[in-house]
Amino acid sequence: MAKKFKFRLEKVLEYREVLRNEKKKELYIKNKAVSDAEDRIAQLTNDLLTKRPAFEGGVEAQELHISADYLTRIKALIEETKNSLEILKFEAEQAKDEYIEAVKEHESLKVLKA
Repeated sequence: MAKKFKFRLEKVLEYREVLRNEKKKELYIKNKAVSDAEDRIAQLTNDLLTKRPAFEGGVEAQELHISADYLTRIKALIEETKNSLEILKFEAEQAKDEYIEAVKEHESLKVLKA
């Protein structure tokens, strides 16, 4: 009677599966951050377009100054968010590449086991 086949790399396969799952979680988190940043930009742009102060009657210089400061702050926040979005997209792309590599390593051992 033949001995039952025992895959000696079972622990390595399990370890690679854990790594694959971790990379998948990281990818999800990075993609969520990108989505949140895009939503924030859309919200700020909407605020910039819709929340302009409406002055009734005479306009005081102080009101104009406050309004200009508000619009400048919103524009600065949009720029900051766009800059961070570019960084987040780069990190998400790296996480995607790492996940793909982890999947390949895991699948290569599964093929050997079969």
